[in-house]
Amino acid sequence: MDHRLLSRRSLLAAAVAVPALALVAAACGDDDAAGTPDDTAAPPEGGPTTTTHRPAGAIEHPTDPSEAVLRLTYEGGLVMPSTAFVNTPALVVGGDGRAYTPAATTLEFPGPLVAPTEVRSLDEAALQRVLALADAAGLLGPDVPDYAAELNVADAPATVLVIHAKGRRVEHRADALGLAVGPDGSSDEVTPARAALLAFVEQVTDLAALAPSAGPAVLLEPAAYRIRSYPTSPEELAAQDPQPAVVDWPATAGVRLADALAPGGDGATGAGCVGAPATAVGPVLGAARQTTAFREDERLYTLAAAPVLPGDPVC
Repeated sequence: MDHRLLSRRSLLAAAVAVPALALVAAACGDDDAAGTPDDTAAPPEGGPTTTTHRPAGAIEHPTDPSEAVLRLTYEGGLVMPSTAFVNTPALVVGGDGRAYTPAATTLEFPGPLVAPTEVRSLDEAALQRVLALADAAGLLGPDVPDYAAELNVADAPATVLVIHAKGRRVEHRADALGLAVGPDGSSDEVTPARAALLAFVEQVTDLAALAPSAGPAVLLEPAAYRIRSYPTSPEELAAQDPQPAVVDWPATAGVRLADALAPGGDGATGAGCVGAPATAVGPVLGAARQTTAFREDERLYTLAAAPVLPGDPVC
């Protein structure tokens, strides 16, 4: 069962509400950010330079489009390794305000190899509202609350929220968040920290209410992909129903599937993943289905592939 599809709004009633006055204070009274001009922070070794935006009264955040200001994912649970590799975040907001969310999909099988992603643009005012909500909920650090709880919920995913603001990157991780339900069907979170995190998650994933000026979402046309390969055989393909198509991996792709073998794969000697620009692999990945097999040097592979989103390592 995909817990990303669970409706968490029914669980919000018992969560901690964020007072309106606290939001005003968070948005307008941040001493750390107020009145500081734009500057460029020294990047980690090998990483991109990070430009931080500090208009008076605003909360500092990266403005590089390749960096994530906010990243919300549901991780773990009973999923295959290939599924975990392509796990689409519930929400990513890049430094330029572009917000990425999973697009609607059907139950058709086999579906597209690359799950579709939607993107819309948040202006700086909307991005500041998101950060103000996080600040009011105590999620911008530097201290991270303890989200541990004794819950009898087997194989539940963890809610993982990463926020990069005020010059720091803070990660919040809570197992089975929102799945503790009381007798009346409402949320029964056992600590104030878990309730506050759940309330923020509910608010930030309702972009239509949070940023009505953002406009409609459009399907993302990725600039790059990350790819992982899994060796297969003609016998394994013949046993599948429906029969998968076999496609030649393009020699012009610039990357080899033999170098992208999943960890522990048959004779794996590669890095476990390769990155490739959409100009090289976009057409072949866009036409592929979940069951499509690819032929390279007379060997057959199935693939897991996902677009590179802000904050993603290419591989």
